[in-house]
Amino acid sequence: MVNESQKYVFTADVIATYKGESYKQITFEMLVEKAEDVAFNSTPIYLALCKSSSGTYYWPGTGSYFKSSPAIDTWINNNRGTIQIAGTFLDWCN
Repeated sequence: MVNESQKYVFTADVIATYKGESYKQITFEMLVEKAEDVAFNSTPIYLALCKSSSGTYYWPGTGSYFKSSPAIDTWINNNRGTIQIAGTFLDWCN
């Protein structure tokens, strides 16, 4: 069977952390279909990451990447407490 995915490794500056350990910079992996384009630039985004049992951060897929917008910014600021007590990464990442 041919592997139909491709792994990318990104390093990003962290502006703010809403749950989990805080870092100034983080490296994470992204696994995508080979035909799928992946493009990041220096525009700030909200990104939910998972952490593997080996300690590697990875992008869990669709629904974990959000462009900054007034609606998202307001939701994040109004729900900081809820984000902190939300389920563990196992709930989101499995």
